[in-house]
Amino acid sequence: MALKLDHPDVFLALSQAVPKTTVKTLGFVYDVAFEKFPKSYRDAKTLSQNTADLVAASTAVIATSAAGKMDISTSYPDASGKITVIYPGVSFEFTPEGPKYVGAVPYFLYVGHLKPLKNIPRIIEAFAKLLSSYPQKYTLVLIGSIVDIDPEIHKTIAKLKLSKQVDIKGILPDAELPKYYRGALGFVSPALYEGFGLPILEAMACGCPVIAGNNSSMIETVGKSGLLADAQDSTQIYQAMYQLATDPTVRRKYSKLGIKQAKLFSTQSFAKKTLQLIYEICKK
Repeated sequence: MALKLDHPDVFLALSQAVPKTTVKTLGFVYDVAFEKFPKSYRDAKTLSQNTADLVAASTAVIATSAAGKMDISTSYPDASGKITVIYPGVSFEFTPEGPKYVGAVPYFLYVGHLKPLKNIPRIIEAFAKLLSSYPQKYTLVLIGSIVDIDPEIHKTIAKLKLSKQVDIKGILPDAELPKYYRGALGFVSPALYEGFGLPILEAMACGCPVIAGNNSSMIETVGKSGLLADAQDSTQIYQAMYQLATDPTVRRKYSKLGIKQAKLFSTQSFAKKTLQLIYEICKK
């Protein structure tokens, strides 16, 4: 109704869907994981149709990574020639300076949704290998939404008898997250797919060494500033965790590299480039 009454110059379709409108539209497509892993979504067909409608209706489309742009173009040929890559940033709270969370023992950290696509069971398996190979107590802290939680998470914890070593905290206020990043030995997120991987950027901005999957946009987000592992191979993830757990020099190296890498992404740049694209749409 507001679109009909106000008739703005440009409508920003921020939720990867679009209403019926004749207004010029700037569409945001954050990822198309539901095309690659439809079984991981209850509503993959709806998400696919909404995205197809958005791409068809949009004058221009924003993707948050070059990998995402490629996947969008492959899944939706109508997007050809419309897509601009604009990398997001994180808010000012995510910085190396500030308080750290101090657990009873050193810990590795994951932040994000606990759904199947995030591949949490492989992290748990890698963590179990770390505990069995190195005589030091550690905790694995999982922070994020438990809505549609991957049932394999609790099964893997029970199988490996890690109920006391894996701490599932659920959702925490955003203001609490920086201290968890700053205090962790490393951030571990070997997802099967990421449109960008915002928690990865948050971790790097806080000086937390990163372990990520060597797929999709994570290769761009992390670059050479973190440890990349085959997301399907818990042994590779374990080897990366072992490096961070046992070698302070390696931790310092990737902490510094991550901070430097994070500075390449900013909310100011995202806003400026988006505004520039809006102006271009208005001229068409």
